[in-house]
Formats: sequence, structure tokens, C-alpha cells
Amino acid sequence: MLEQILGLHTQSQGGQDVVGVEVRDNHNALTDVRWLNLTAQIGYAPFEAWSASENISSTRTAVGQYSAYYTVPPNISRDAIVAFQASAANPGGGFGVGSPVYVEFPDPFLIWYRTVAIGASNATVEFDVASNGGQPLPNVTVSVRTAFPSGPILVRQGTTDAAGAVRFDVPSSVRPTELYGNATLGPDRQVFFATFVPPASPPPPPPPGPRLVRENAADTFATGDAAVLRFRLASGDVPVQGQNLFVYAQTWSRFVLAGRVTTDNNGRFEVRFTVPPDSVRIGISGNISGTWTVFHDSFSPMSRFEPTVSSADGWQFMISGVFPPDGVVWTADVTVAAVPESSAPWIAAGPFGPHRIVAGSGSSPFALGVTLPRFLPVGQAVSVSIAAYSPGGGYATFSTTIIAGTPVSPGMSGPRPIDWGVLLVVIGFGAVLAIAASGWRRKPRTPRSS
Repeated sequence: MLEQILGLHTQSQGGQDVVGVEVRDNHNALTDVRWLNLTAQIGYAPFEAWSASENISSTRTAVGQYSAYYTVPPNISRDAIVAFQASAANPGGGFGVGSPVYVEFPDPFLIWYRTVAIGASNATVEFDVASNGGQPLPNVTVSVRTAFPSGPILVRQGTTDAAGAVRFDVPSSVRPTELYGNATLGPDRQVFFATFVPPASPPPPPPPGPRLVRENAADTFATGDAAVLRFRLASGDVPVQGQNLFVYAQTWSRFVLAGRVTTDNNGRFEVRFTVPPDSVRIGISGNISGTWTVFHDSFSPMSRFEPTVSSADGWQFMISGVFPPDGVVWTADVTVAAVPESSAPWIAAGPFGPHRIVAGSGSSPFALGVTLPRFLPVGQAVSVSIAAYSPGGGYATFSTTIIAGTPVSPGMSGPRPIDWGVLLVVIGFGAVLAIAASGWRRKPRTPRSS
């Protein structure tokens, strides 16, 4: 019989955190194991070297249930991941699972980046640094380490000018895909992680021959909804009219749809079905101009997710909402980017990639603040996207556009912002708790606001 570690959870108790482990068999029944090993390892943003693994002694508290005490080190001074690993063994074999704990720490700066030019030999990447209040900061030392897809690691260092900007050139022939950096001003230091994004270029001409495009790929549908997927069939730029097609939609276990459709005068048709709880594979085929052609697409149900955005001055925004009810744990990556018409996206960097990360259990409220830096021009459109996911496969997205300098009337009254002095505990297949920071790490310095 194959057992599996189903969950880890923590709770605060007397300055220590209690780490719990549940072991269940394939029938979801709690079961004991011969031995259990629990370790903790700390990795600092942005994906720097991990600490040595620390063994944690555990105690059996009931059938299939074990607990251990863990104290978060008091010297954590920037965003970090505490990775718990649990492994167990029985005479029939061993198995294990890992779960991360995300520790959020106040950042002293706002850091944005963009690619401003790509020449014959070099690409120019700009980093812009502002205070937490949004004011550009001069004299900030910015160092960047670039990891190329293949080849050497390149290091650059410079100081921001009066506008809070510093630029680096990297070889355009082997552009990096990832950028790791530090921004330092006096005692304040902030790490960041960014992804190289080239400036927008005109789309290539459509390839010859038939091609199928889903025109409403951004639309989301929850389990039980009547999904309407809209497609357009064309050959080059010319719509394929009156084409009969076979459509099959299936999950890994059953058919959702099997039928025929015919394109209209614009080459368009719709595929309709009731959304199952699982991902759907879609096959569309037909004899097009004498050749049997098959197209493939996919679809995943999305949970309903409708946060509210508000701002009194158009620079400091509050995003609040409630995590979807399905899924034990939800983690949300928040991406913020300005998209000028004639250049690459201007993206807000974060310690682990996304600008912000929030977490909570199903149906729990969340709130976070987003401050736009004043080096963005008034009237600049800024995209705010939230991708929330749960370990069980749940997924939800939200996207909206805000305008720098334009207030947004408050919607529904949102929950209070998450206090900077809390530890967000994000445990796969377990619980999410906000543990008071007092007692396990020092109080951070007051972030810069001017």
C-alpha cells in the first residue's frame, strides 16, 4: 500500500511555530509510518544560496499525525522562503513532500525595469528606483547579475541619476532571460528578480496554409458554466468559409462534447459545452482544401475572482477581494506593468519575480497596496494582473487597467490591509495562517516614504 504525506500546517505557540504533518493512504485514511524525517531550509530572495538543512524533531500525536516545533530565525531581513521537507518510510517503501513558507519583509524601495533599446551589438536595460512613497531616488547603487541561457554570467553596477534611473548595456547577441539585482542606499538594501522583455515588434505575417485562432482566449468560465469558445479559421489572412469541422472535447476521463460545426462567411464558429471540474483537451479537424487537417486547443476552468481596486489620488491603489471558495490554500502573484505604445513594458520588480505575493485560505479576504512611482507620466496606463492558484489545481485570474494620476472611486468596502509585520504561512495541502512577527524576528526599519 502506498501512503502519501497529504498535509503540513503550522500555528503559533509561545514564540514557536508548531509544524504539523498528516500522513494518509490512498483511501484518504490517516495511517502511521515507521519513521518520519522533517527538515527546514531557508532561501533568500532572489533565489540566492540556501542555508544548510535543519533537522526538526517530530512527535506522533495521533494515528497518522505528527507535530514539531520550529522557530523562524530572528535575523531574516528580506523576503525569504522557508522550505519544509517531510519524508517517511514503511517496509513497503519511502516517499516525501515539500511545502514552502513565504516570509514577507518590508521593502525600502519601488523598483521598475524596462528594455529601452536593442542595437546591433548591445541591448540597453533601464532600472528605475523610487521610495515607497513613489518619489524617484538618486544615488542608489544598483548592481545586476545576468544569467544567460548559455554562456557567462555578466555583472553590471551603477548609480541612479536625479530621475532615479540607471542603465546597463548587455550584449544583444546573447540576451539574458533573467536578471538578479540589489539596490542599496545607506543602510537600506533590496533584492529583486526580473525577466528580460524585449521591446514590442510588429507581428510577423501569418503563415501560409490553414490556421485556427481562438478569439476569446482571455474569457474565463467556472465549473458548471456554459462555456462559449469562439474560433476563426483562415488560410493566410483569408477566412475559410462554409467549412465543415469535427469537434471533440474531453477530459482525461470522459468526453465533454462530440459534434460538427460549420464556419460562417468570416471563417468563425463557436464551441459550446458545460464546464467540467477538470481541464479539457479540444480537437478540431476537417478536410480543408483536400488535406485532412487537425488543430488542438485546451481549456481549464477558472474560479470566480473579482477584486476591487480603489485610489484617492491615482498613485496609491488598494486592491481588495476574497479568495475563491474552492481550494484549501490560495497564493496570488500580483504583476504590475506599464505598457507604452512604442517601447517594451515597464515592469514592477519583486524579490521572487512578481511585484507582490499574497496568500490565504478559500473564501478568506485579502488586501494589498500598490504604489505607482512618480517617474511614470501622468495618464500612463498600467496593467494590474493577479494570478491565484491552489495546490489542488484551482486557478483564477483577474486583470484591470489603472491610470497613473487618475483616482478610482472605492467599490465595496474591502478588508484591512495585511500588516507588514506578519508572516504569511503558505503550506501546500495545509493551512494558511498570519502569524504575528513579534517574538521571532526583529522589527524592521521604517521604510522610506519620501
